[in-house]
Amino acid sequence: MVHNPLLTIQIDLLLLLLIASLAAVILTRLQFPYTVGLVLLGLLLGGLADWFPALDVLNSLNLSHDLILFVFVPPLIF
Repeated sequence: MVHNPLLTIQIDLLLLLLIASLAAVILTRLQFPYTVGLVLLGLLLGGLADWFPALDVLNSLNLSHDLILFVFVPPLIF
């Protein structure tokens, strides 16, 4: 099987988006601020990534400046 790094990155980003979506549903039901919950969830996942090999992909995921500028910033603005 051929290793395709672009597909791996896309799957990792989709999994992170799924985690954020599930967190939004859970945080809404708990009436907890969404942004604070996402920050706490990110800190928790980042801390757990050092101890659990299954979460090692979080340490290897590198976001370029262009990706942040063209993908993440426009939804925040508009």
